[in-house]
Amino acid sequence: MKACDEGAESADSMIAIKHLNPDPLVSKNIETNVVEDSVMGLCVRLCSLLGLPKSIGLIYGAVFISPKPIEAGQICKKLKISRGSASQGLRFLKELGAIRSSGLNGNRAEHFEAEEHLRLALENFILKKISPAFGEIGREIEKLEKMNLEPSHQVLAEKLDALKRWHKHGKLLLPIVTGFLKTMPLLSRK
Repeated sequence: MKACDEGAESADSMIAIKHLNPDPLVSKNIETNVVEDSVMGLCVRLCSLLGLPKSIGLIYGAVFISPKPIEAGQICKKLKISRGSASQGLRFLKELGAIRSSGLNGNRAEHFEAEEHLRLALENFILKKISPAFGEIGREIEKLEKMNLEPSHQVLAEKLDALKRWHKHGKLLLPIVTGFLKTMPLLSRK
């Protein structure tokens, strides 16, 4: 995979002491300092908990740790990923509400910064990703229920009942989780 060449970070924004990243969750090809290493590892772990790819965690980590708005080219160079991978990850994170566009900063490249309110990103993740998945699961369960299972398929019927219970409980849990998230204060730097 070819890394982007454009948008290199200025020397004053880079920390002089670099090392190859020892965190197994962060690619060994990425050069970061110790603090960046830890933060990016945490971002990868958080995304992993949410079932998101490692690349999303790395891209979010790069945006999050950047002291100023960062463009896709800088992310490509830092993470040694293709422009397409960076664009796809940035688009996903932007739709999720985890990052936002901070304008063009005097040139044509769009710059990104991390959203201060992670609650909004979690709420969007539930509403845009998990909730629709529950809808699809419900439709599949309905299709399975319409099939006439032979008496010899008693075990399958029991498994279908278990799926229906899980789906019902999940549907009940989603509004509770999103309601809880709405009661959380918006945490900000100020």
